Amino acid sequence: MAMVANRSRKCAGRICTCYLSVLLLSVLFSASSVVAQPIPEVGDRVWAQWTPNAWFPGTVGRTMDVGLHIEFEDGDKADLPVSLVVPDRNPNATAVTVGSRVIARWHDNRYYPGTVTSIANQHYDIAFDDGDVRNRLTIDQIRMINE
Repeated sequence: MAMVANRSRKCAGRICTCYLSVLLLSVLFSASSVVAQPIPEVGDRVWAQWTPNAWFPGTVGRTMDVGLHIEFEDGDKADLPVSLVVPDRNPNATAVTVGSRVIARWHDNRYYPGTVTSIANQHYDIAFDDGDVRNRLTIDQIRMINE
């Protein structure tokens, strides 16, 4: 028994090193396979955050040192960092994974921030930041957030 325990301890170091190598490779592969959404350009239609949890449609008016100048449909304007501006187009389905940060359409046809919690048969379940949940959304009902 003592011999088996000793052998286990010797192998444990190799197993641990091997496990850490595999873990590191999987993290690197996961990070490199994340597909960033394109940064909106001047003239693009977007959804932009006016206040926390309140996203409204608008158009990119110009680029700024801080990010983008947004001209909202209601006439308001704001200079926002790119992380608070989302292109108003369907994301590539391969870019959307469980854990992706998105804005998703609610019953009032407005978009609110949340996280993808499940994907099955091209339908997405979303846990919204305010605690609400919506299930079985299609790709055309979500937009990816650049974080």
